[in-house]
Amino acid sequence: MCRTRIRGMTTGVLSVFAEILLTTVPPLAAANTTATANKRIVPTVLEIFVPCYTVLAVAILFLALMLFSSSFRVKAINRRKSRVDAERWEMTVVTDAGISIINHTTRVAFDDVPLSDKKTTRSFLEDFDKEVLDNLCSFHVQPGEIIRICLPAFSTLTLGPILMVGYYEIIDFFWSIEDYPELPNINQCVACFLTPAGLVYAISFGFAFQQAINKQCDILEKMTTEISYLDQAATLTSKLKLRSPAVKASMYRALKAEALYMILQVQKCDMSKYRHRPKENIKVEIWKIVDHLHLLSSGPHHHVDVVMCQRIIDYIMALNSVCSDQLGILHSKIHWLKWAFLVTLGFFSLFGILMIKAYSYRMELMMSMLTLFSVVMLCYIVADLDSPFTGFFRIDVRIISDVIYRLEMLSNMAFMGCTETACYPDSSKFRYKL
Repeated sequence: MCRTRIRGMTTGVLSVFAEILLTTVPPLAAANTTATANKRIVPTVLEIFVPCYTVLAVAILFLALMLFSSSFRVKAINRRKSRVDAERWEMTVVTDAGISIINHTTRVAFDDVPLSDKKTTRSFLEDFDKEVLDNLCSFHVQPGEIIRICLPAFSTLTLGPILMVGYYEIIDFFWSIEDYPELPNINQCVACFLTPAGLVYAISFGFAFQQAINKQCDILEKMTTEISYLDQAATLTSKLKLRSPAVKASMYRALKAEALYMILQVQKCDMSKYRHRPKENIKVEIWKIVDHLHLLSSGPHHHVDVVMCQRIIDYIMALNSVCSDQLGILHSKIHWLKWAFLVTLGFFSLFGILMIKAYSYRMELMMSMLTLFSVVMLCYIVADLDSPFTGFFRIDVRIISDVIYRLEMLSNMAFMGCTETACYPDSSKFRYKL
C-alpha cells in the first residue's frame, strides 16, 4: 500500500516536471520557427542607397552636360556673330523701315556732319557695351548659380537614405526583437502623426512656393514696365524736332546707358569685373536727356514737341522709381534657416511614411523612396523659382539687347536724315539669338 502511494507520487512529480519542461523548452522545429520569426526582413543597404544615389548621379551628370553644351553654344555663337558695318547702314534702313521714311529734300548730307559726330555715329556701341551684351547671353548658365539652386535638393537626396538606414535602428530601440519578434501594426498611430506633420509640411512648402512665384511675377512685371518705358522714350525721341542729329544721338546714348545699367542690376555685377570701362557714368547718364530737351527747335510743331518732352520726362521719372524699387526684390533669396526648416519638415513626413506597415518591405521601401523624391522635387522647384534670372523657369531679359540695337539703329538713321524713324529693325541681322 505504501509502495503504491510512493509510486503514484513519483509519477505525478515526473508528469509535472515534464509539463514544465515542454512549456519552457520548445521542440527543435518550434525553435527554428522562432529563430526565423525573430529575424526581421528589412531592406539591405544597397536597396536603400543605390536608387537614391543613382538618381543623384544622373542629375549631376545631366546638369554638367547642360552647362557644357550651353557654354559651348554661347562661345560658338559669339564666334559666328557678325554685325552690320557702318557702310551698310543705309541699305539696312531702307530694307527694314521702308524707302518712304527717307525724306530726300531734308536729308542731312553725311559729308557735312562734323567729324566728332561721325565718330559718335560709328562708335555707338563701345567695347564696354559689347562686353556687357556678350555676358548677357551666357549669364543664365553660370555654374555657381546652378549649384546654389540644386544645393537644397541634392542635400535632401543625400541625407534621405541615411535617415532611412537609421530608422531601423530606431525601431529596434522602441520595439526590441526580444520583446517584439514581429513589429506591431501602428498604422492608426502613424495616421495621427502624419496628419499634423503632413499639414505643416504642405503649408510651409506652399507658402515658400507662393512667395517664389509671386516674386518672379513681380519682377517680370517691373522688367516689362522698364523696357516699355525705354522703348517709348526712344520712339518719342525719334519724333522730336531737334536742331542737330548729334543731340538726338546723344539722347539715344543716354537711353542706352540706362539699359546697360538695367543689365548690370540683373547680373548683380560690378563694373570693375569687366575688362573695359564705360566712358560715362551709366547710373545717371539718362538725366542728361533733360539738358538736351532745352535744345528743341522752334517751329509749327513746337506745342507737340512740348507734350512729347513732358512724356519723356515722365518716363525718366518712372524709370528711376522702378529701378529703385527693384533693388529690394531682384536678388533677395530664401534664407538658409528657412531651407533648413523646410527640409526638416520633409524628413519628418518621410519618417512617418517609414513607420507605415504595408506587410511588404518592398512596398514600404517604394513608398519611402517616392516620398523622398517628392521632397527633393519640391526643394528644386522652390529654389529654381527663387532665382528668376538663372534657373530653368527664368525670366528672359535678353530682349534688353533688342532695345539697345534699336537705339543704335535709330541713332544712325538720325544721321542719315530719316524723318520717320519709329521703326523696329530685325535684330537677327545684328546678332544670332540663342
